[in-house]
Amino acid sequence: MNGFNLSAGLVPEADIRRGGPPRDGIPSIDNPKFIDSKSALAKFTKRERAINVGNKLYPISILNWHEIVNDGENVITYCPLCGTGIVFKSEGRVFGVSGLLYQSDVLLYDKQSDSLWSQLMLKAVTGKSKGKALMLVESRIVNLYKYLEDKPQSIVLSDKTGFFRDYKRDPYRGYEESKQIFFPIKHRDDRFFSKEWTILFWDKTKAYLVATSSAKSGVTYRGEKLLLKDGRVQCPSSKYKCISGYWFALRTFYPHGTVLE
Repeated sequence: MNGFNLSAGLVPEADIRRGGPPRDGIPSIDNPKFIDSKSALAKFTKRERAINVGNKLYPISILNWHEIVNDGENVITYCPLCGTGIVFKSEGRVFGVSGLLYQSDVLLYDKQSDSLWSQLMLKAVTGKSKGKALMLVESRIVNLYKYLEDKPQSIVLSDKTGFFRDYKRDPYRGYEESKQIFFPIKHRDDRFFSKEWTILFWDKTKAYLVATSSAKSGVTYRGEKLLLKDGRVQCPSSKYKCISGYWFALRTFYPHGTVLE
């Protein structure tokens, strides 16, 4: 399995799948370069989405080909199959793409211990680091063009990555609109379209899920209406830990979370 020892892990070995590429076949970006907002507005389309952390933006069109950016204190992760862009504290680790999946979600690995880490479980599932948690860093997925118009001092990950990729081509074109899920998942809930944009947030230890269509109908939490931006439901407040992605992915990892409708 791409050279990883899967024995005695936190998830069943049989549920870990090869995604296709070998270990590091999808190369992480380990020395990211950035461009200013003027250059980015000229390069990217008005439809470009990006993960925003602080004053930095990481375009999805680049992350589709790399999935991980090791950027100093932070590691930026993106799983195209789940639509999940999540940022963690690196805590001195350098991460790579294992080429393996669990529940259709990317398994990261750290190059120090060779442990596998589940992006959506937020922890290591095999190896010396098994059971250790990943520390979330507040981030969000935004429309790059609109964000830069509002905050022109921001900087954007450059497509000068050191790798030859056609960043104008989407290798997952049509996937977001399709019902198809390429890899097996254990828990299905068909009350929403599988790729509907959804948020998951925690209030203390309890998890809540909100799909965009519910937010459009006016769903509230603790008397606060959940807002939409660019047609997508947003996290209720920065006081809650929050991640976002496709409905099927968040639901299969958090089947006991309360769905707000």
